[in-house]
Amino acid sequence: MSKNNLIEFDSHILIRACGNAFNDGKYDLRSLETVVHNYRVMLDKLIATQLQYGHGQAKRNIKSNYEVEIKNGSLEFLIYLCNMDNLAAMSASAPTGLVDISNKIVLLYRNVIELYQMKNSIEQRGETAQYNFDESENDHSIAKGMIINGGNVTINVTQKVYDCAQNIGRPLQNVTKNLDGRNIESISMCSKNESSNLTHDDQHSFKSNKEMLSDEVIITGRLDRVSFSSSKGTVVTAGDKHLVEWNEQLRGDMHDAGDVDGVTFWTHPIIDLMKLDKKPVAYKIYKCEIP
Repeated sequence: MSKNNLIEFDSHILIRACGNAFNDGKYDLRSLETVVHNYRVMLDKLIATQLQYGHGQAKRNIKSNYEVEIKNGSLEFLIYLCNMDNLAAMSASAPTGLVDISNKIVLLYRNVIELYQMKNSIEQRGETAQYNFDESENDHSIAKGMIINGGNVTINVTQKVYDCAQNIGRPLQNVTKNLDGRNIESISMCSKNESSNLTHDDQHSFKSNKEMLSDEVIITGRLDRVSFSSSKGTVVTAGDKHLVEWNEQLRGDMHDAGDVDGVTFWTHPIIDLMKLDKKPVAYKIYKCEIP
C-alpha cells in the first residue's frame, strides 16, 4: 500500500485475500462469494460481541451495509466503520475513537482463531480441552495459563472470546476449507495495530468432524421441513427445533410421521468435534412411534 492508503487505513479494517482466484483484477465468482459472504457474517458477529462485552451495551442487530473500497490485484476490502451508527456512537467513549474499536475487533477475531488452534492442538495429543472463564480485562491474553489434570487441559479464556468463537466458528470453517493454497492462498484481517492471517495450514483447526454418541435421547414433537432425498428434517417441539436424520430403512415411517403432532422419536445425538461446547448439532432417529 502507498503511504496515503496507510493513513486512510488508520481507523478502518482491511480484509485481504491472495491467490490465483484474484489475479489481474479478475475474480473467480465462487471464491469471491466465499470471502465476501463469510467475512460479512463474521464482521456482524464480531461487532455485536464487541458492543455487548467491550462497551457494556446489550446485544443488538448490526446493520450489514458496510461501505467498502475494493483495491486491484489481490482481493482487498477496506471496511469503513465510521459510517455505521452503532460504532460511531461507541467511538466517543473509546480512548482513540474508531482506531481503538477497529483494533479491538481484529484482536477479538485473532483471539478466536488462537482459541480454536489451541483446542485443536490439545485434542491432537489425545487430551480433552476444557474452559475456565477468566474475566480479566486484558484482551491481549487469550490463555494466560493452562491447567493440566491427567488427560484434561483447562484453557483460561474470557467469556467474550468464547462466545464469539461459538458465533463465528461456522463462517471460519467455510473460509478455511476453501484455503487450498492455490485459488485462495491466504486471507488476512488487519487494523492499524492488530492483524491475523489464515492459510491452508489452518484448515485442520476448523475441520468439521461429526460423531454420533451412544446416548439415547427421546424427542416428542412434529416432523417438519422434511427432505426425503437427503433423509433429513426438523422435529418441532413445544419450545425448540431439532435437526434430525435417519437411515433409508426408516423412510416409510418418516413419511407417515410427517406433519403429525405428538410423534415420539428415539434418537442418538450427533456432535461436531470442532465446536467448543460439544452440544448436539443433530439427532439420528432409529425408531419412532406415531400416536
